[in-house]
Amino acid sequence: SSLVTGYDFLEDAANAVKTELAAGTGRAVDTLITPNGVSPQGPNPESDDPLPWTADDLANKLLGSRHDVIFLAGHFSANSALAADFTTSLITTDLAASTTSFTNSIVFSAGCHSGYNLVDTDAIEGVTLKLDWAQAFAQKQATLIAGTGYQYGDTDFLEYSERLYANFARQLRTGAGAVSVGEALVRAKLDYLATTPDIRGIHEKALLEATLFGLPMLAVNMPGSRDGSPVPGGAVTPVAATWPGNASAALTSLGLMTAELTVAPTLTPK
Repeated sequence: SSLVTGYDFLEDAANAVKTELAAGTGRAVDTLITPNGVSPQGPNPESDDPLPWTADDLANKLLGSRHDVIFLAGHFSANSALAADFTTSLITTDLAASTTSFTNSIVFSAGCHSGYNLVDTDAIEGVTLKLDWAQAFAQKQATLIAGTGYQYGDTDFLEYSERLYANFARQLRTGAGAVSVGEALVRAKLDYLATTPDIRGIHEKALLEATLFGLPMLAVNMPGSRDGSPVPGGAVTPVAATWPGNASAALTSLGLMTAELTVAPTLTPK
């Protein structure tokens, strides 16, 4: 089962992830997606747009029943998730207090600072919350992939953190058999690099901040449609590593490999 939320400029990311998870799970995705451009006070009465979802709506979806894979797109702080009405918020203590099982759930989020670790000793008692999302989901025995700082998207097209997490959702159903979350995240980042000819600061930040909190070998075997083969390996052919004397046997037992790589770049002085 899966859940996808989103609104504002992250609507396109939410819909892209929804498409991937629907294909991978072979089931309808549970959603809270408010179209971009809908006023927080509600849509034009003459339109068919839904009302912006609230923190109560999010609590009912996220905390009301278990989902195996969850994508949370929206405006976050380290311990709060702003709803699509831009007024109400779900906080980390709501998650911690819930009785819903999140054991081995895979949660990933495009929200700013949704993976930021708060320094507990800097909290002000009765004013600020010590519990951050990484801690809260860890307490619920879930695996979280989220950004340690600001995360980025675009109103008109799928880019930056949005594209990275859409890649991650696709990698969860790429190849055959079970796919580990660590492997899927690495492949998503490699795919991002391969399809971005001009890596600027905002690209680098989106890549570096997406962080895994949990065990990277946790795997999911998507029962629905699978997407071809994983990203191919490197352009080198490694051989077993050797070393003079008795060290070679130790290297062989560790399975270490080595390869020579000659680089001859053509550089243009600037």
